[in-house]
Parts: sequence; C-alpha cells; structure tokens
Amino acid sequence: MTAYSALQEDVTFPPAGSAGQAGTPPQEGADVLQLPDLLFVTYCFRTFGLNRGIYNTIDEWLYRSGILEITKRRQTVIAFLSEQQRQGRPPGTYLKFGKGALTGLLHDFVTNGVQPE
Repeated sequence: MTAYSALQEDVTFPPAGSAGQAGTPPQEGADVLQLPDLLFVTYCFRTFGLNRGIYNTIDEWLYRSGILEITKRRQTVIAFLSEQQRQGRPPGTYLKFGKGALTGLLHDFVTNGVQPE
C-alpha cells in the first residue's frame, strides 16, 4: 500500500455546513468545492474512480482553456466526470481514457457549452 492510498483510506470529510468535524463525505455542492486540494482529489477518486494524474490533467486543461477561478473549475470537473459516468460507466468503476481521448472529450464538453454557471 502506498502512502497516498493509505492517506485516502484515512481521510474523513466534514459534514455539510460544519468545519473541522469528521463525518461522512459531503454532497456535491459548495462544501465539496471548498475542500483542500488533496481532499477534493480524494472525493473525485471515491466518487468517480479518478486518479490524481487524470485529475491534474483535467484541471490544467480547464485552466489553460480559460477557467481560471478554482471553484468554477472544480464545478466543471464534477460536471465533466458526472457526464462521463452517464456514458455507460457504472458508478464505482475507474474512469479510463484512451491515449488522447481525455483532451478530446474535454474539448467537446467545453465547446458544447456544458459549463456550470
């Protein structure tokens, strides 16, 4: 077990509306968007089966595409990953993207105007 996977197992999330208390994973919303980076990545891992490398690629691509504000980028990440899960990937399975497919999917997603307000 790597140190990162051990950390993922030990992470607990604060309940919605409370700060600094251990609890269940938060619902998608403002609380999730405000998590520290590692906890947000862990949330994405648990919810969508996404690893840190793919998260970093998505985050950087969205930033370079003009979504500079972090909470808006995180909303877009969640919307994109939710869309990918609806595309025939059962919840709880790892999201996998072929070579070059991730950036194409991101481009299509952003181009089709499916960005959060």
